[in-house]
Amino acid sequence: MEPRSLGTQVTQFEERSRIEFTEIGWNLLSNKTTEFYASLYAETRRECVMRSEGLATNLYSEVDVERAALRLDFQRFVSRRRTQSFFRLGTMTGSLLSGIFGNWAFSDINNGHPSMLPWCLLIFSVVLTTALYHLQVLREIEP
Repeated sequence: MEPRSLGTQVTQFEERSRIEFTEIGWNLLSNKTTEFYASLYAETRRECVMRSEGLATNLYSEVDVERAALRLDFQRFVSRRRTQSFFRLGTMTGSLLSGIFGNWAFSDINNGHPSMLPWCLLIFSVVLTTALYHLQVLREIEP
């Protein structure tokens, strides 16, 4: 299989991930990507080579350091999104269970001997859903 070009990878990333960004965030990322292209393809990188004992050793320029910082920021962003997705999934599951337990609890009232189990499960699922929602909001606010 032939490796995909960098342009193809960026285009596929844009198709998959564009909806997860705000307009300002997407503009910042695309500006950084454009700078990366200009640096890579226009050969504006400053490369320093130092000779020690007859071997060439590359020293990294400030553009390389900036690229590495951008990559680390992007990795942190992706890991935060994964954590937020976990809390969102937990909140959705908790709200679904709250609906199921609520239906069970209110339909059990008409029986001759109503049980406390559906009410306890309903209260637990509502508290759990509320806690997961607040954790999700706090994670989004966190820098």
